[in-house]
Amino acid sequence: MSDNSPGEALFKQYGKPFQEKIFQGLLTDHTWAAQMSEVMQPNYFDLKYLAYLSDKYFKYNGKYRSFPTLSLLISIIKDELREPSNAVLKEQIVEYLGRMRHSPDMGDIAYVKDKSLDFCRKQALREALEKSVELISGDKYDAVVDLMRRRSLSACPHRWVTTSLRTPRLASSR
Repeated sequence: MSDNSPGEALFKQYGKPFQEKIFQGLLTDHTWAAQMSEVMQPNYFDLKYLAYLSDKYFKYNGKYRSFPTLSLLISIIKDELREPSNAVLKEQIVEYLGRMRHSPDMGDIAYVKDKSLDFCRKQALREALEKSVELISGDKYDAVVDLMRRRSLSACPHRWVTTSLRTPRLASSR
């Protein structure tokens, strides 16, 4: 694991094309986007327009329990970025979405989705461990157990359900 501080753009190490593919994956695969929403923070992007887009995308999902379509997301962005002070951000978003819409190269999206989800899961677990240290120093052991239970579920590639103390089974999907 790299020594990233909270709030640092963690996807920077992968470069711009990789980061743009992550957001493209969010838009095109809502099942994967739901997984990512549990473990990814918009500030993982070092590209401000992708951080902004993912923030709006995840907030919409949090409020309406579904992800916005590209058309609706564009409408939301246009409405919110009307101020002249947002002109550069708006221009970057319009340029990115235009490129994505007119030449959607999806050839390597499976790799990008696997790599970024794995990275975010590990980061979520790392953040939970760091928070646990703080809680332990404050003698909040029950909070540590609760935090680790929640984070380990979102950080696990498969949701395991314990049917007895000896035999875990893979939870069936919806």
